[in-house]
Amino acid sequence: MDREELSILGWNLREDVVDAFDRMVELRRDFHRHPELGFQERRTSAVVESHLKAAGLAPRRLGGTGVVAKIEGRAPGPRRLIRADMDALPVTEQTGASYCSVHEGVMHACGHDAHTAAALVTAELLAREGLETGEVVFVFQPAEEGVGGAQSLIEEGLLDEPVDAAVAFHVWTGFQTGRVFAPDGPVMASVDGFELVVTGRGTHAATPEDGIDPVFVAAQIISAAQGFVSRTVSPFEPAVLSFTAVHAGEAFNVIPQVAGVLGTIRTYDEKVRAGIKTRLMDLAEGVARAFGAKVEYRSLVEHISVQNDDQVASKMRRLAREVAGAEAVISPRPLMVGEDFGEIIDIVPGAMVVVGCRDAQRGSVFPHHHPCFDIDERAMALISELMLRFVRE
Repeated sequence: MDREELSILGWNLREDVVDAFDRMVELRRDFHRHPELGFQERRTSAVVESHLKAAGLAPRRLGGTGVVAKIEGRAPGPRRLIRADMDALPVTEQTGASYCSVHEGVMHACGHDAHTAAALVTAELLAREGLETGEVVFVFQPAEEGVGGAQSLIEEGLLDEPVDAAVAFHVWTGFQTGRVFAPDGPVMASVDGFELVVTGRGTHAATPEDGIDPVFVAAQIISAAQGFVSRTVSPFEPAVLSFTAVHAGEAFNVIPQVAGVLGTIRTYDEKVRAGIKTRLMDLAEGVARAFGAKVEYRSLVEHISVQNDDQVASKMRRLAREVAGAEAVISPRPLMVGEDFGEIIDIVPGAMVVVGCRDAQRGSVFPHHHPCFDIDERAMALISELMLRFVRE
């Protein structure tokens, strides 16, 4: 990419970041071409590991396909942690980009390729220059997309040593390139992914009275549950209950035995979260019982909301203003999407920093998880600069 395209943004970037930008783009596009799902990031982690070793570091594996590398300073000081996620999504890419995914049905549709590339190049820059005080731990995490990546790292000892501050960055096409969102408190919602398994009694579709129709029961549960948020949660407490898939039967003339319903709950408040889950199960069991069916709640994903530490978030906002100007820091409402970085900063002080990567001229306008999702890659330079300043302070 032309360096002039980066310079016209007017950011206060170090020369080594500008010099390394083309390398970030090259790495990001390589990761984008070869996306891998959660806990299957074998090629990605091997590439990360290889570059870290070439930079003189001693990476180790954690959480299966995760990679962790430490840079120690010349003198004692604070221990910082920078996390980048590596996994892709089960989405068929439709961008038509020259670096389009070569794996049918798998795509980097959320920007994790950019996070990994920016963190990897930043680690190389720090390894080359050295660190004055303390140490920084770079964490390349597997399986952020709802399959327990952060928890696996924690269980294997990622946070056994004290961490003074942790940060993660997330590109976001909802914000213009260069805008930075790093509020005190809530940034992203908790995530509960679930399946309701409704069991009835199969029969011929022409004689419904001889069976118990799980499709009908599932439909009643879905319809009734839509009143939860509007009628049981305060309008001052953001909350979402969405049903996203119904699976039942295979033939037009057969009432099936079982129907499965997928859905998700999103909120920032743990009491609201617990209340919705309890009421959903009570309602589902009541509706099923009324029609002679049974229902089971199966948890697919559970992780808490992302809540920034005020001091770390304040520091990141200050750094963003220094790099991208006073207007760079924005204060929209927190996002209802989820991120398992919340599991890490529930234990150590930290902040999720959301960086805009929207540019209409570059076609970076599609929402995350969309088959045409792509980013303004210049956002990676801003992320790298913020990582470096976070560490050096």
